[in-house]
Amino acid sequence: MIPEFVVPILEEFKLKPYVSYRSPRGVEPPLSAESVFAEVVAPQIKKDYKDGTFSKEQLEKYGFNPKQEGKLFKLFPKNYVR
Repeated sequence: MIPEFVVPILEEFKLKPYVSYRSPRGVEPPLSAESVFAEVVAPQIKKDYKDGTFSKEQLEKYGFNPKQEGKLFKLFPKNYVR
């Protein structure tokens, strides 16, 4: 099977993106790396540390990507749903 991407041609599309001024403002704070870490990764690390299964050599399990040049710790949490 070969994947086929079907992209519509929107050259003469007359509708514009629109958000009503009557819509309520967002109530959730903006996401930051610290908040994602605190919500997703920290509980897993605490649980593993408490169970005695935490290992510094297996940080990929928590989303650590060692191939980030110039970055100390970059998260790519799997299955993160707010």
